[in-house]
Amino acid sequence: MDYVDPFGRPVFGVMARCAIVKDSKLLLIREHMENTWETPGGGVEAGETLEQAARREALEESGYEVTVGRVLSVSMGETRRVSGLKKLCVMFEATLGKKVGEPQSDVNGVKWFSVEELRKMKPDWHDREAFAFALGKMKA
Repeated sequence: MDYVDPFGRPVFGVMARCAIVKDSKLLLIREHMENTWETPGGGVEAGETLEQAARREALEESGYEVTVGRVLSVSMGETRRVSGLKKLCVMFEATLGKKVGEPQSDVNGVKWFSVEELRKMKPDWHDREAFAFALGKMKA
C-alpha cells in the first residue's frame, strides 16, 4: 500500500543523515531496532529544517555536535518500520564537533569504520552515497 494524500499524490517521510569522516574513517551507528550499521540520521520533525534535523539526529545518536555542510545526495527508498511508506533521504556532509553527551538508549553502537571495513559492508539504500563519498575522501 502506498501512502497518498486526498488528491492521490504520494506522501513521503523525510529524513536527514550525516556522512562524517575523520582521520580516514566514517562514523556509523547501530540502533537496536535496525541492528545494522548506518550513518547518523533520522526523521525530520515538524518545524525543523533539514539541516536542523541532521544536527539533532547526529547528536542524539552519537553524542557529537556536528557542523552540517553541503548536500551529498537525495535518494528515495522504503522504510522497514512502516510498510508501504516511501522515504526521501537527504544526505549531508558533516564535520565532527565536540563530544557533548552519550548516544540515546536506542543506540547500541557508535564506531569509526576504516576503508577496509567499509568495503566489506553492504550499505542500506540511504547510505550508498555516503559510503562512496567516504571512500573517495579516504583515498584508499
